[in-house]
Amino acid sequence: MADGPVLDLPVRRDEAVLGVLRRRAAPARRLRSEVPTTTVRDTGTHTGTHVGTHVGTVTPARLRRLLDGDEEVAVLDVRDPVARAAGHLVRSAPAPLHDLERRARGLVPRLGTVVVVASDPALDDQAAAILAGLGYERVHVLEGGLDAWRACGGRTYAGTHVLGTALGEWIRTTSVDAGAGVDDVRARARQTLEAAGVERVDAAGLARLVADPTRTTYVVDVRGPAEHAAGHVPGSLHVPGDRLVRAVEEHLAVRRAHVVIVDDADLLRSAATVARLRHLHDGPVHVHVHDGAAAPVPVPVPDVPVVDAVTGHEMAAMLRARVVSVVDLRSSAAYAAGHVGGSVHARREQLPSLLPGLSSPVVLVGDDDLVPDFIAAEADRLLGGRGDVHILEGGIDAFPGNLTTADPSYAGPVVDRAGPPPSGPEGDAWHRARAAWAAGLLAAVAAAGDPDLDFDAGALGQSTSIRGLQPVRP
Repeated sequence: MADGPVLDLPVRRDEAVLGVLRRRAAPARRLRSEVPTTTVRDTGTHTGTHVGTHVGTVTPARLRRLLDGDEEVAVLDVRDPVARAAGHLVRSAPAPLHDLERRARGLVPRLGTVVVVASDPALDDQAAAILAGLGYERVHVLEGGLDAWRACGGRTYAGTHVLGTALGEWIRTTSVDAGAGVDDVRARARQTLEAAGVERVDAAGLARLVADPTRTTYVVDVRGPAEHAAGHVPGSLHVPGDRLVRAVEEHLAVRRAHVVIVDDADLLRSAATVARLRHLHDGPVHVHVHDGAAAPVPVPVPDVPVVDAVTGHEMAAMLRARVVSVVDLRSSAAYAAGHVGGSVHARREQLPSLLPGLSSPVVLVGDDDLVPDFIAAEADRLLGGRGDVHILEGGIDAFPGNLTTADPSYAGPVVDRAGPPPSGPEGDAWHRARAAWAAGLLAAVAAAGDPDLDFDAGALGQSTSIRGLQPVRP
């Protein structure tokens, strides 16, 4: 392996370095923060493969039938954010390969749900194998990827949060209600929930929904941060209603899943959310008034691979001795804000070409948002399973040295930033372009006759009630 990036520090072999080097030939130690796991057979393609799991394929026509049918289905796009923003299935959920194992069970909690991976065929096959290894029982890949979908007349859309943006434009152009007083809004909130067939569930009803193994149930708290902090249903998602509507594909990946909205007694925010959500999600919606009585919602966690970890002090000693390559897997924004000197920023997809050129051992750095244990297990296999790959225990916060913003190094293009640039002329231009894109979105949808964005044929059909349902307070 070639020499990797190093720090210009005095060369010194101390006991911390020697201890790490000795461990390279010893069994990996389990991270103290790991969840104990059951042992499952590994086929060598990814960690934790369940014996007998089969990955199938679906044609574009079959995918269309799944989207229009009655069965639960989740369509996942595993590309990076920039690639997804260039064009994606509007009913797909972003699930980047970079941290797929950690995010999958939150997106698709039930292992029996039909999952279709539909993005880039090369990545789709790898992602499908990972999902099968996590225990998903009905994993499929879209034959030919998005190119085949488009060739069969299917639409893809550029941009981010297309569903929520299109709905916002539709409401803006069709709603004529100028609003109402507080009492009228409260009455309208009740009417909206009744008209939508929204069932109010108590703690026992919520527990029954969550415990049903035959269907997916998302529990989403749409209240504000202060109310959520003061008390909430343990294990529920906290996504204020406007954000849930704007980025629905990021939170409700499973079509036809049940959704329980947690609100307070006046139900204003749940009604405002339901008025919009009925156009974006086709599963049953329920409301639970938070009273502190609900049992915790189980949070599924994946089986975590056993990988070797080094402490921050051990990594610092290895840097001093120039016997380590450091790969930072955090977001590019976090890396730019402060990184270990000499480290290189990379995404998972870039590791096969990056790792052979680095000196060993290699330490992978994450943070609270990305624990790179699954990536480390995969990287170790790429290097022949010699135990040359470690992760920094505790993430970047465990590193005892100073971080730097100087001399950043990237393994490839920055592909995890699909949003606006920082404020300034570039940011202003981006926002103008997005406003023009949003304004033209409905015309593009109408011209295409896309059933996935046909809000006029949706469940609500009463857009005039939406504006009066803002979550106002007396």
